[in-house]
Amino acid sequence: MTQHQAAPQALLGPAPAVLEGIRHPGVNLAVWTRSLSPCLRLAAAQRIDGGVAPLCLYVEPGEAAGRLPDLLPSAALAADIAYLAEQFLRISGSPRAHVDLEVLHHDACRYFHVDQVGLRLLCSYAGPGTEWLSEDNLNRAALGTGNNAAVIRDPHRVHRLETGWAGLFRGEAAAPGRGIVHRSPPIRQNGERRLLLRIDVPGPHIPE
Repeated sequence: MTQHQAAPQALLGPAPAVLEGIRHPGVNLAVWTRSLSPCLRLAAAQRIDGGVAPLCLYVEPGEAAGRLPDLLPSAALAADIAYLAEQFLRISGSPRAHVDLEVLHHDACRYFHVDQVGLRLLCSYAGPGTEWLSEDNLNRAALGTGNNAAVIRDPHRVHRLETGWAGLFRGEAAAPGRGIVHRSPPIRQNGERRLLLRIDVPGPHIPE
């Protein structure tokens, strides 16, 4: 597996095995830097234009591949989400995961922050991906103040996931004081849209 250190706490690589890196001490972001197939790009564009309601469901290991084809018209999209869900369940060790696929037209989380979760998988099938900060480019003491300028040391060194990249984000529940600092990319001003997949372990933020 080819992979490289993008920042002291982040691992990026072109093979799905890079996601295993989230298990390593000190790593709070692991990103599979993949390219989407034409079928997946078309399915994402059709879902954005279709005006459909968000897809939300809970899955247990081995369930996703059987349930998602009945909920999504695109076999390619259903298979890809099922694969990511199974990877998430295996790596997290959770007996259950919450899967959410939603079209976003707004700036969901415009302030840099840390999620109060253990692990979270994010993938933008269409539109820009999640932005994140390396540890040497942030002031953690300024988190929660609603002031991005105080959090970011150098705005020219803000990282962003590309469309289609799948990232495992470690939150505060799994790494107190070291959760990955990130935000949703600003899209409202440019009229952009995103098709965002989010996979979580159920908890206080997502009741069973």
